[in-house]
Order: sequence, then structure tokens, then C-alpha cells
Amino acid sequence: MSGTNDLKGQVFGYYTDDGMRTEDGRGFDANTFEQLQYGFAVGGPIVSDKVHFFVSYDGQRYTTPYEAVFRDFPVERTAEWEAITGLDYDYETGQIDQTNDADVMMFKLDWQLSDNHLLTLRDNLSTQEGENLTSSYSNTGRSSNGLEENNFNSFVASLNSVLSENAFNELILQFSAEERPRSANNMTLPETSIYSYRANWGQNAYLPNSLDEDRFQIIDNFTYYMGAHTLKAGINFDMVSFKNVFYRYYAGQYSYSSWDDFFNDEPYYYRQSFSDYDGEINFDVDYYALYLQDDWRVNPNLTLTYGLRYDLQDNPTPDVANPLYPDTAKINNDTDNFAPRVGFAWDVNGDGKSVVRGGIGMFYDTTPTLTLSNAMNDNGLRTVTIREYCNWGDCPAYGDAPWGSIGDLEGGGTPSIKVMDPDFENAETWRMSLGYEREILADFSMGFDLIYSESQKLERSQNQNIAPNGGTTPDGLPTYDTGVNHPDFDEINQYTSDVDADYKAIVLKARKRYSNGWMLDGSYTWSEARDSNSNERSTTSYPMDQYNLSSSWGPSNFDTTHKFVVSGSYQLPWDFVVSGIIYVRSGFPYSAMDGRDTNTDGESGNEFALIEGDDGSVFRYGRNTFNQPYYRKMDLRLSKIFNFGSDYSLELMLDFFNVTNEDNWWTTNNSLVNRYGEIEDDFGELNRVGDPRAYQFGVRFRF
Repeated sequence: MSGTNDLKGQVFGYYTDDGMRTEDGRGFDANTFEQLQYGFAVGGPIVSDKVHFFVSYDGQRYTTPYEAVFRDFPVERTAEWEAITGLDYDYETGQIDQTNDADVMMFKLDWQLSDNHLLTLRDNLSTQEGENLTSSYSNTGRSSNGLEENNFNSFVASLNSVLSENAFNELILQFSAEERPRSANNMTLPETSIYSYRANWGQNAYLPNSLDEDRFQIIDNFTYYMGAHTLKAGINFDMVSFKNVFYRYYAGQYSYSSWDDFFNDEPYYYRQSFSDYDGEINFDVDYYALYLQDDWRVNPNLTLTYGLRYDLQDNPTPDVANPLYPDTAKINNDTDNFAPRVGFAWDVNGDGKSVVRGGIGMFYDTTPTLTLSNAMNDNGLRTVTIREYCNWGDCPAYGDAPWGSIGDLEGGGTPSIKVMDPDFENAETWRMSLGYEREILADFSMGFDLIYSESQKLERSQNQNIAPNGGTTPDGLPTYDTGVNHPDFDEINQYTSDVDADYKAIVLKARKRYSNGWMLDGSYTWSEARDSNSNERSTTSYPMDQYNLSSSWGPSNFDTTHKFVVSGSYQLPWDFVVSGIIYVRSGFPYSAMDGRDTNTDGESGNEFALIEGDDGSVFRYGRNTFNQPYYRKMDLRLSKIFNFGSDYSLELMLDFFNVTNEDNWWTTNNSLVNRYGEIEDDFGELNRVGDPRAYQFGVRFRF
């Protein structure tokens, strides 16, 4: 609609509610469920053949409940729980409505400055607000939830220029600002949890928080056509400023092993943070990238693409360092990230019916800024985090938390800190692919892809304040002493880049292009993803043996052995069209976990279950040796377009989701052995369920 001399546009809307949705597999009726999506888009000329505009708006009003259940709660002690916490049990649990309301607008202007220069100006604005959106876990009470907001504005100017008959240039400038505040529902109670995901209530330990991000970006891509070669070169300078307020645990956090321990006020541990900076930190991260590429048409049947890219993430220097741990003064820059890449496309017979494609290349990833922020902020000076194990430490009584200051602790407490490894580097991946596609019949083709990737230097946490003590666990793993290297600290959570991963896949695909009123697209993927620590952001996720990653090597958390996807559409009589998609995949893997600290490294809950038989035999489960059930879903759409002359049309749509009403059960009960060495009866019990069958109405008017 943008760039034409005719005024064109559309208006659309979709609606569904609880009356158009069945109960889920647990029998839970989401009787407040409602979703409304609506919007418009319009574009046309301001000055014919020269200046054109485009405006769009997309709005969403969404409410969906989740059911909060405190597992194994002793209902006969409800009044006692309410007296201790000051909360209403019926309001804290049961149906809790989540909202997710959003508005997105875009304004675009295309200005043909001359025959050789096109200027495009675009502004994107969006707002989002979600009540009770910070958590949807069934063990999370209302008081431990919060409000999420997002306000985003991005202005982009691009200039496309034909410099000569052989040269073309694209210049892009972006200015953007984003604010992501999150507030807590409750500000009077510390976060309280009952072990093994039985219950969670009180002020969420990471709320409130906020992140403001301001970005200035310059991109320039230059293309030069030189006979059989197309040369491309480009730069990307991305300068980002962050203001992060993340004051985790400042309101206190209790962990109890059982409900009886809670009512007896016998916590397992208590954790709290202190900060003279209120958890706020400001820093800049700049990203630089350069690339050079050549597309070489070797002959009419063969094209080679090869090039080199360079990436640099310029990390900040901490403004406050802890003199007791000098590594807190610096964050390393990884400066040798050169990424060669080569690919090819071969038309085997020169008739466009048999094509072989392949490539190999190096790819670098950026380090998450949350990791950098945590290391700079939680360094024992800007923020001091204290964890006390209450059977031998100094924990406040439940009604006395939080501590007013570190001085309230006997001996002042021993802080835990976070720090970047002095040799930390960006993650890198070698990726290879080879594919073949053949047209078997008119409009029908089949093919396959072989994919392999090998990643190194993925991040994870490693406690620098433990050391082997010469002992072993019953299954032969080394045991450790804690707090021995740096007595001024408890844990020293160092972000280290030494995790490996690999991925291999075979993809079989078939495609029937649209003709004779129907199309079909299907694929089957067999894949295997393995690593020693599936960790997206590496806050404090420890492998089982922190100094022997091979003990954690196994299927990745996102490994899916089998995946089948088929989509298509078919034109029915009277110009009705039915379309749909079927999606089936293997369940994600999970590990049988042990709540004890059998290797005495100071971390409980990061070990795989150790089973000891009465005859003295021992068995340790491997990582991710169990699998969730298969996931299955089929969605369908029935639509019809009514044309009114050549300029107007009305499309009516009826969408069906999860047509076969699959329950899609899965489990969060991954604790096989609890803190006391007892077998958990509910290990692997399916306790979470997917969305049930639903349908929605849609309408779209075009002019």
C-alpha cells in the first residue's frame, strides 16, 4: 500500500472469549478469558510519483486466567497461615487473571528525492501493559506476581542511492528508546517458597525492577556490480546506553523445606541484599561489525558466495570495583571475532528443477547485557547479597524480615558476588549445511537438508570459592570445601565462557506450490542437540560438577528428536478457502534432580539424582534422561472473500485452534530425591497442561 499513487487500506478485527473455548485437561474453566485484536492500515500519495505515506495500527486486549494452587497445603491450617502472612488464602490462590494489552503504531514516509535517491522515514511506537504477567506458574500466588510494562519508540531513516549503473548504496540511521518497568503486587512480605515448587508468595525477589535502553545505530551497505561478480561491503555501528534497576532480594527471601517448617518458623535459608545505589547501574555497550562479500556467478548453473565478517562488542568498564577481588574492575573485550563464510547454489541440469545448496561459516553471538549488569552491580560494594543457612546461621524471624542493615547480622555476614571471567569471550558457532531439492512433477518438489553446528564458549556460572577436598561422592565424583579460597566472600559466581554444544539435523521436505486451487507444504526433522549447560542468560545456573563439565554432557534442554509440520490450503465450492497447519514434536527432555548437596559444593538442586540401594549399590542419573510427552496441535481457518467491484472486498474468517483438543500435558515435578534423601512420589507427575480447543471470528475490509 505504500509507494503507490492510489489510496488503499484495510481494517481488521479478531475476537474470542471463554464461550468459544473448552475446559483444559485439568477441567479448569477459564471463564474470564477474552481476546480482542483490531487495527487498520492505510497508504497512498501525498505528491503523486514522489511522496507517499503509510500508517498502521494494531491493538490487542487480552485477558487469560491461570490457576494458582499451593501443593500439599494443609487446609485445616488456613486461618493460621492467613494470620502469619496477613494474606487472604482464597484471594491469593485460585483463578488469577493475567492481562496483556498492547498498542502498536507505525508511520512511514517514502520520498523519491530524485531518480537515483529514495528517502524513507519510519517511526514505530508501541506500548504494552500486563497485570499478573511476571509469572504464570501454578505454584505462584497473587502476591508474588506483578505488573509488566513496555514503552518503545524507534525512528529509522534510510537512504537508497543509485550511485552509478554499477553501484548502489543503502544508508540506515536508527534512534530508539525503550522503557521496561515491572512492579510488584505486594511490597510488605518477603518472598516465601516451600521446597519442590509447592508454593510461592510474598514480594517477588526480583520485583520491582526496570530497564531503560537508548540506541543509536548506523548501518551502511554498499553494492558494486562487476560482471560475474557482485561485491558487497557494509558496516554496523550500534551504540546502546542502559539504565538497569535490579535490586534482587532487597525485601528478603525465605526458603522452607516443608509446610511444617514454615508454621514452626524454621527456614532452610534466608537471603537479602543491601545497596547504597538502590540497585541502579548505568552503562554503555557498543557493537561494531564490518563485512565484505562477493557473489560470483561462476557459470549460468553455479553461484559462489564467500566473505568475511568482523564483530566486536565493546564492553563497559565497571565504575565501582571491589578491592578485595580485583577481577571486578574489568570486563574483557573479545577482539578476534573474524567470521569467514562460504556458500554455493548449483543448478544441476541448468533447467531450474534440481538445485543443490550448501555453506559453511563462523557466527559470533553477543554477550547478554544482563550478565554484564549482574557482574558490575552485584560485586559486594554496589550491591551486597547475604545468604544464611538457618540451621547454623543468623536468620530473622518471619515477622522481622527484612533486616534493616548489614549491621543487624551477627558478624556482618559474608556476601556473595558476581564477576566476569578475565578471559571471557563471545560465544562462537561453526555452522554447515547441505541441501538438495528436485521438482518431481509440475508444481511439486521434494528435497532434504543436512545441518550440523558446533558451538563453543557458551556462558555459565562457576563458583571460584570452592576447592576439592580429596573426598568423593558415593558414585565417585569429587567433593569440595566452600569458602576456602577467599574467606571475605561466600559464593563468587564467575561468568565463564567454556560450555560446548553441538546440533545435527536431517530435514525431509515436500512442497506443492499453489495451483488448481490447493497447496501443501510439509517437513519432517530429525535432530539431536547436546551440550553441558543449556543456559540462555547465565545468572547463577551451575552444572553438577563445576570443574568437570563432562559430567553434565547430554541432551540440551530444547532438544526435540522428531518434529513434523504440514500446512496447506484448499479452495472449496463457492470460493470458500480452508487452510491449516499440523504441528507434532517430541517432548523436551528433563533431568531427575537431587535436592541434596552430595558433592558439598554449596549448591543444592543442581545435581542429578543419586540413588543408593540397600545393598550398597549406587546409581546416578544422567542429564536430561527423561522426556515430556509429545506435543500435538492442529489449527484450521475457514475464510471467504466477498468482492464489491474492483476496489472493495470483505473477508470473513473463522479460526479453530487445537481442533482435536489435545491436552498436551507436561511436568515441572523434576525432583526425584528431596533435601533429606527421600524419594519424591510425584516425580514426573504431569501437572501442567496446554491450551484447550478454541475458535475465533475475524473480519477484514479492504479498500
